[in-house]
Amino acid sequence: MVYLYLVNYAESNSDLAILAINTLQKDCRDDDPMIRGLALRSLCSLSLANMVEYLQPAVQRALEDVNGYVRKTAVIGVVKLFYISPSVVNETELLPSLKRLVGDSDAHVVSNTISALEEVLAAEGGYMPTEEVITSLLNRIMHFSEWGQCAILRLLIKYSVANESEMFDIMNILDGLLKQSSCAVFLSVTKIFMDLTSTRPELQQDVLQRLKGPLLTMMSSSSTELAYTVLVHIHALVSRGPRQVEVFQADFKQFFTRYNEPSYIKQMKIDILTLLADYNSAEHIVMELSEYVTDVDAEIARRAIRAIGSIAVHITSTSEMIVSSLSNLLELDIDYVCTEAAVVMKDLVRKYPEQFQQASGAVQKCLKIVSEPDGKSALLWILGEYGLLIEDAPYLLEPMIDSFMEEVGAVQLEMLTATVKLFFCRPPEVQKMLGCLLQKAIQECTHPDVRDRALLYYRLLQVSPEEARRVICAPKEVVEEFQEEMDADLRDRVFEEFNSLSTVYKQPASKFIQVSGSPFVAMKMPPPPLPEGMEPQVAQPKERSPQSLETTNLLLA
Repeated sequence: MVYLYLVNYAESNSDLAILAINTLQKDCRDDDPMIRGLALRSLCSLSLANMVEYLQPAVQRALEDVNGYVRKTAVIGVVKLFYISPSVVNETELLPSLKRLVGDSDAHVVSNTISALEEVLAAEGGYMPTEEVITSLLNRIMHFSEWGQCAILRLLIKYSVANESEMFDIMNILDGLLKQSSCAVFLSVTKIFMDLTSTRPELQQDVLQRLKGPLLTMMSSSSTELAYTVLVHIHALVSRGPRQVEVFQADFKQFFTRYNEPSYIKQMKIDILTLLADYNSAEHIVMELSEYVTDVDAEIARRAIRAIGSIAVHITSTSEMIVSSLSNLLELDIDYVCTEAAVVMKDLVRKYPEQFQQASGAVQKCLKIVSEPDGKSALLWILGEYGLLIEDAPYLLEPMIDSFMEEVGAVQLEMLTATVKLFFCRPPEVQKMLGCLLQKAIQECTHPDVRDRALLYYRLLQVSPEEARRVICAPKEVVEEFQEEMDADLRDRVFEEFNSLSTVYKQPASKFIQVSGSPFVAMKMPPPPLPEGMEPQVAQPKERSPQSLETTNLLLA
């Protein structure tokens, strides 16, 4: 209690704190190791610049103490001394003594030492381990606590593996950690395995088969925060490509949501299901996602509809079934459901124009329900593109033109384009409406983009209606691929920072923390050089096979 009192009031009473130094120094030589450790910790915690001359000899002596607890405390004392005076640590024997403790017999001392060296040597990129250090640490890794194992695995990422044989030795040793109940340790091992096999897709697929079981087990944890962390990392793995998707495809039902799960868990499972869908499982997954549309959480319903649309875009054979399913959703009297269904339907008919006939019947009812700008814009686009196929298209458009001035800019722009396109399809019915709309857009609207577009259309029509038709109704190519939410380069950068907050935020660390000078900058472990004459393999996209993969365990072979 006296030590605690001194530490708390040392900063505000620095002159008085100096009076306690003799007592603390005396206690640092006490016969009881607990007293020695507590006294040293308190002495280092005073954090006064004028105490460096007393701290350095006390810490140096404690680093060589016979008791592990005192050495462990002294290691942290070096870090505290470093922040008071970096030159004292760098110019004395403290740093060499600290490096020697990496091979200490006490596991707690080694754990503290690795973390202390990473912090003290942050400006140089942290502590760089040698082959001898790595071999010693890996042979003893089972004796360390969860925190110590994570420290060793972070250090291992900096090590360059010499050859394939050493790679398999490391992987075989770390394989024992896959039985750990600690999510942090398991994900650290996962990162190392993925890094080591990054140039060998076939081997990486086998490694994933070995990791899949523990990943699915941890995903079912009673702790929702832990389950979410595992799900985020599974999503990162599955996003890598077809080979990684194949590993988890047979277990897609594991990612069906439960009614009592929090929304963030459901959202991540829906994203994973979207990636896992293939020819065989698409129907089951779409049926499951359709159930989520009636979820009490509007965001879950929206995400489920977007997922259904994404599956249709990537799996051509499901388009007819999914368009039919979305048409049914359009008929629900729920605003946000109709909005999302309309947006997804617009994307689908851009890729599968032949499927429009199925959805045309629901457009009229949907226009009366949808109130959100995105949904209105999507429905207006459909009216403009398929005005010939929708019998009542002009009459559906007329009430929207009457409320033109009440709409947001995006809807106004889409309404202008849709009306002009419809005019070229059905001039007698739309001519009067178009004149009214152009007058409002040019004379009454204050939105510059809307006014400019209306003037462009008006002048084109004034000069030559045929030329206007050629410009505005130019034939469009069928969309083959839609832009992904995250581009490939960004996804690769995030994956290199696997097992960090970057995976959770889906952003590189540089976007949300100051990386420079940090001792814990995410790194990628360099894979071993390939055997002579062997070229790096590139994962080629493959057709999603209906056959389930046979689990192979190369690590234990």
